[in-house]
Amino acid sequence: MEGDALAESLNDLFLNLSTMVKSELQGVNNQLELVEKMNQRVAEECGVRRRGVEAGSVRVVEQLKSKSRGFDEYVRQIEAIEEQVTHFESENQKLKTKKPNRIELNRNFGSEDFSNSLI
Repeated sequence: MEGDALAESLNDLFLNLSTMVKSELQGVNNQLELVEKMNQRVAEECGVRRRGVEAGSVRVVEQLKSKSRGFDEYVRQIEAIEEQVTHFESENQKLKTKKPNRIELNRNFGSEDFSNSLI
Protein backbone atom coordinates (compact mmCIF):
# COMPACT_ATOMS: atom_id res chain seq x y z
CA MET A 1 0.00 0.00 0.00
CA GLU A 2 2.78 2.34 0.78
CA GLY A 3 4.23 1.58 -2.65
CA ASP A 4 0.92 2.39 -4.26
CA ALA A 5 0.69 5.69 -2.38
CA LEU A 6 4.24 6.57 -3.36
CA ALA A 7 3.62 5.65 -6.99
CA GLU A 8 0.40 7.69 -6.98
CA SER A 9 2.17 10.68 -5.43
CA LEU A 10 4.98 10.47 -8.02
CA ASN A 11 2.41 10.10 -10.79
CA ASP A 12 0.59 13.25 -9.56
CA LEU A 13 3.91 15.07 -9.30
CA PHE A 14 4.86 14.18 -12.87
CA LEU A 15 1.38 15.07 -14.15
CA ASN A 16 1.54 18.45 -12.40
CA LEU A 17 5.07 19.01 -13.69
CA SER A 18 3.97 18.03 -17.20
CA THR A 19 1.00 20.40 -17.00
CA MET A 20 3.27 23.21 -15.81
CA VAL A 21 5.77 22.62 -18.65
CA LYS A 22 2.92 22.48 -21.20
CA SER A 23 1.55 25.77 -19.84
CA GLU A 24 4.97 27.41 -20.03
CA LEU A 25 5.44 26.17 -23.59
CA GLN A 26 1.97 27.43 -24.56
CA GLY A 27 2.79 30.84 -23.02
CA VAL A 28 6.09 31.02 -24.92
CA ASN A 29 4.31 29.95 -28.10
CA ASN A 30 1.71 32.71 -27.60
CA GLN A 31 4.46 35.27 -27.08
CA LEU A 32 6.25 34.06 -30.20
CA GLU A 33 3.07 34.40 -32.27
CA LEU A 34 2.56 37.90 -30.89
CA VAL A 35 6.15 38.90 -31.77
CA GLU A 36 5.71 37.44 -35.28
CA LYS A 37 2.52 39.45 -35.80
CA MET A 38 4.21 42.60 -34.51
CA ASN A 39 7.19 42.04 -36.81
CA GLN A 40 4.88 41.50 -39.76
CA ARG A 41 2.96 44.69 -39.00
CA VAL A 42 6.16 46.72 -38.59
CA ALA A 43 7.51 45.26 -41.84
CA GLU A 44 4.30 46.21 -43.65
CA GLU A 45 4.39 49.76 -42.25
CA CYS A 46 8.06 50.14 -43.07
CA GLY A 47 7.40 48.75 -46.53
CA VAL A 48 4.67 51.32 -47.11
CA ARG A 49 6.92 54.10 -45.84
CA ARG A 50 9.88 52.84 -47.83
CA ARG A 51 7.80 52.64 -51.00
CA GLY A 52 6.58 56.17 -50.31
CA VAL A 53 10.13 57.39 -49.78
CA GLU A 54 11.31 55.56 -52.90
CA ALA A 55 8.49 57.04 -54.96
CA GLY A 56 9.27 60.51 -53.62
CA SER A 57 12.97 60.01 -54.33
CA VAL A 58 12.25 58.88 -57.87
CA ARG A 59 10.10 61.96 -58.41
CA VAL A 60 12.82 64.27 -57.09
CA VAL A 61 15.46 62.59 -59.26
CA GLU A 62 13.27 62.95 -62.34
CA GLN A 63 12.67 66.63 -61.56
CA LEU A 64 16.40 67.21 -61.12
CA LYS A 65 17.16 65.42 -64.40
CA SER A 66 14.57 67.54 -66.16
CA LYS A 67 16.03 70.74 -64.74
CA SER A 68 19.61 69.70 -65.46
CA ARG A 69 18.77 69.13 -69.14
CA GLY A 70 18.08 72.86 -69.34
CA PHE A 71 21.65 73.54 -68.22
CA ASP A 72 23.21 71.40 -70.97
CA GLU A 73 23.07 74.25 -73.50
CA TYR A 74 24.70 76.63 -71.02
CA VAL A 75 27.43 74.09 -70.32
CA ARG A 76 28.12 73.76 -74.06
CA GLN A 77 28.28 77.55 -74.40
CA ILE A 78 30.68 77.83 -71.46
CA GLU A 79 32.89 75.09 -72.92
CA ALA A 80 32.96 76.90 -76.28
CA ILE A 81 33.89 80.16 -74.54
CA GLU A 82 36.65 78.40 -72.60
CA GLU A 83 38.04 77.02 -75.88
CA GLN A 84 38.00 80.49 -77.44
CA VAL A 85 39.70 82.02 -74.38
CA THR A 86 42.39 79.32 -74.48
CA HIS A 87 42.91 79.99 -78.20
CA PHE A 88 43.10 83.77 -77.66
CA GLU A 89 45.53 83.35 -74.78
CA SER A 90 47.71 81.15 -76.97
CA GLU A 91 47.64 83.66 -79.81
CA ASN A 92 48.32 86.51 -77.40
CA GLN A 93 51.33 84.68 -76.01
CA LYS A 94 52.60 84.12 -79.55
CA LEU A 95 52.24 87.82 -80.30
CA LYS A 96 54.07 88.80 -77.10
CA THR A 97 57.01 86.51 -77.80
CA LYS A 98 57.18 87.11 -81.54
CA LYS A 99 59.82 89.60 -82.63
CA PRO A 100 58.67 91.71 -85.60
CA ASN A 101 60.93 91.44 -88.62
CA ARG A 102 61.50 94.08 -91.28
CA ILE A 103 59.77 92.24 -94.06
CA GLU A 104 56.55 91.98 -92.09
CA LEU A 105 56.74 95.60 -91.01
CA ASN A 106 57.36 96.73 -94.59
CA ARG A 107 54.46 94.64 -95.81
CA ASN A 108 52.20 95.89 -93.03
CA PHE A 109 53.20 99.53 -92.95
CA GLY A 110 54.91 100.01 -96.32
CA SER A 111 57.86 101.96 -95.00
CA GLU A 112 61.36 100.80 -94.26
CA ASP A 113 61.93 103.94 -92.19
CA PHE A 114 59.13 102.92 -89.89
CA SER A 115 60.68 99.48 -89.34
CA ASN A 116 64.10 101.03 -88.66
CA SER A 117 62.65 103.26 -86.01
CA LEU A 118 61.15 100.26 -84.20
CA ILE A 119 64.40 98.27 -84.07
